[in-house]
Amino acid sequence: MLSSEPKVQPGSDYYLYTASLTARELLLYPSIVGHFAYEPGYLIHRQHFDNFLLMLIEDGVCDILLHGNQPMTARRGDVVLIDCYAEHQYGTQKGFSCLWMHFDGRMARSWYEHIISRFGNVIRTPSGQSVSYHLGQIYRLFQSGKPAREPRMSTEIELILAALLDCGQAAQSDHPGGSDGIQNAIAYISAHFAEPLQLQTLADQCSLSPYYFSRLFAKETGMTPHQYILETRIASARYYLSTTNLSVKEIESMLRRLIDVRVRRGEEAERRRDKGGDDAGLARLLRASGAQHGLQAGLRGAGAQQGRNDPAGDLAA
Repeated sequence: MLSSEPKVQPGSDYYLYTASLTARELLLYPSIVGHFAYEPGYLIHRQHFDNFLLMLIEDGVCDILLHGNQPMTARRGDVVLIDCYAEHQYGTQKGFSCLWMHFDGRMARSWYEHIISRFGNVIRTPSGQSVSYHLGQIYRLFQSGKPAREPRMSTEIELILAALLDCGQAAQSDHPGGSDGIQNAIAYISAHFAEPLQLQTLADQCSLSPYYFSRLFAKETGMTPHQYILETRIASARYYLSTTNLSVKEIESMLRRLIDVRVRRGEEAERRRDKGGDDAGLARLLRASGAQHGLQAGLRGAGAQQGRNDPAGDLAA
């Protein structure tokens, strides 16, 4: 369908789609897809328009103003993400063209909030080719008039959003110890989780100070290094529980030997407080919670506090 909107150049087209109830419950789906060229002076302001908007800027300059935010500018190659459920405005003084899509779905808000919390509403993509390809796939599908397969469209949207995460992380990798450095540390943890892990050792994987590494690691993963190591060790124990005949006690003992825990007298009291009792409490918790919470309590040990504060201490002992 050709646009008749003021300040939109002739030939700009868009396509509407009404998702099935199944797609609304389970998938991501487009509601409107288009390719527009905007003339200088174009401006649109909405109180709300119930979905999310993604724009890939192909040329020119787009000015964006979102409720509660400072004005933003997007240029060629940038991707813009807007929560249209809230008040928003965008336009241009110089003109711009873009491939765009309004979309929604069960996980749409989670994707949106995760991306903008890390990279903002305007993502400076090192290369927009992946986003352009997958967004173009959806646009060309509607343009062709062929039947739309909702699972396939949902996959394309997920690939677009995943590409934004990857683009944003790639951009951060240019910073000292950026995303690549954190991935190096994660790979090191995966290979050495059964050994004592020191904060300084992990920070060295990124060439960062322990303090800055801890902050950057939490920003990248949503967990502190201490929490991440615990989760990894817990996953290992759960695997042992499901694939061997080892008892909870045997698994705990094995992991404790592997990570060489040394518990001081004062730390022993803290460990017991954390566990809510003796080692029998660990076994009960493990069995009651599918191994996760009990093992976390058991592996927390009292050395954990030392590990968090001492770069030379085991982080999740």
